[in-house]
Amino acid sequence: VVVLEHMDSAGRKLLLTGSGKCNFTNMLLSRRREGAELDLHTVVMEHFYGDPAFAERAITAFDAEDTVAFFRELGVEPAYRSYPYDDGIYVYPSSMESRSMLTALLSECERLGVQLAFSHKVLDISSFDDFCSIDLAASEAASPDHKAASRPWMVTTDRGDYAADAVIFAAGSNAAPRTGSDSSVYPLIKKLGHGFTSYLPALCGLKPRDGVPDELRGVRAEAVVSLHVYSDNDMMLYQSRGEVQLGSE
Repeated sequence: VVVLEHMDSAGRKLLLTGSGKCNFTNMLLSRRREGAELDLHTVVMEHFYGDPAFAERAITAFDAEDTVAFFRELGVEPAYRSYPYDDGIYVYPSSMESRSMLTALLSECERLGVQLAFSHKVLDISSFDDFCSIDLAASEAASPDHKAASRPWMVTTDRGDYAADAVIFAAGSNAAPRTGSDSSVYPLIKKLGHGFTSYLPALCGLKPRDGVPDELRGVRAEAVVSLHVYSDNDMMLYQSRGEVQLGSE
């Protein structure tokens, strides 16, 4: 397995998860709770806003308990946290530091012999039959266990070519460009015939008209946020209760 990463280090976005604490699963998404089987369909319908059938299949195959067990095997003990504004049970590493998760994952990659290729920008991907002007020697050096010509895919980077049996895109969206999640790989995915639904930010900041007072910057608090439209009458369109973090900008 070769991971092609266009940043110069791994896990930059992971380190920001959960404000640096990395809540890596939610026990709400578990097949069992307190020894009883749960109706996953009902849970998914209440908490998932995409394709519920896909979510239900994924959770049934590998749920929150499986996730906790997986990271326990890597040496990450869980810490459970619940909050008054929702019914979830959030799971963090006991260190409450996202770097613990990154360290565990990198150690497992090393144990399994996964090759991490940093500062590799993917320029193109094509089926082997469509790939022209291939440097077989370079490709076989990158994948020494098989002849390059026996592999169906060719990935072209700014630092060489990689022949592959399969290619998995795990590139994120455009959520955090400075971490490497910048949607730069989208054109390559579209080139292979995959479509995209409209994508919008799941989280976005709100800027108060008068700014945030210095003494409140960085503070987290439970709050109610309402969306109003003012015309002839004040009409509230939506209201949500949750945690608000006051930013530094």
